[in-house]
Amino acid sequence: MQSTVTKTSTQEHHLVHFCVNGRAYAIDIRRIQEIIYYREVTPVPQAASFILGIIDLRGQIIPVVSLKERLGLHTERPDPASPVAQGASHILINRIGARTVGLLVNEVQEVIRLGAGSIHPPDPLLSSQDCKYLEGICHFNGKLILVLDLDRLLSVQELESLGQI
Repeated sequence: MQSTVTKTSTQEHHLVHFCVNGRAYAIDIRRIQEIIYYREVTPVPQAASFILGIIDLRGQIIPVVSLKERLGLHTERPDPASPVAQGASHILINRIGARTVGLLVNEVQEVIRLGAGSIHPPDPLLSSQDCKYLEGICHFNGKLILVLDLDRLLSVQELESLGQI
């Protein structure tokens, strides 16, 4: 599979910049359907540890993924009933494969615009396991921002299991 970084290196990039556990991340704005304020998540018994539960968004049931948990930034499963304790403020609604999935983030910063070639692949010294969810890395306002690859965030099996929720 060819990296999105390679495919889009001649195009301008528009990314939604957000924070998870104090770290800067971004996702291509074209992958985000909408951004909503945090709302109560209903836990689902026996769900994977990174699945917080589900929300009802205008009649559509959407599973919500804790990016803290998925990216290995959280040591214990967050309590979906206490968004203040986890610092959650927004849910990014995205299409991943054929599923609509919410991604819980601490804070949405801004939409950033980067020129062509501004997203660089992860350093070759990092193992593929270390950066398996990354599309690349960019600099913005003196900060390094990790750009997530939504197509790698959930495996085919995990997406199929979300269909059963």
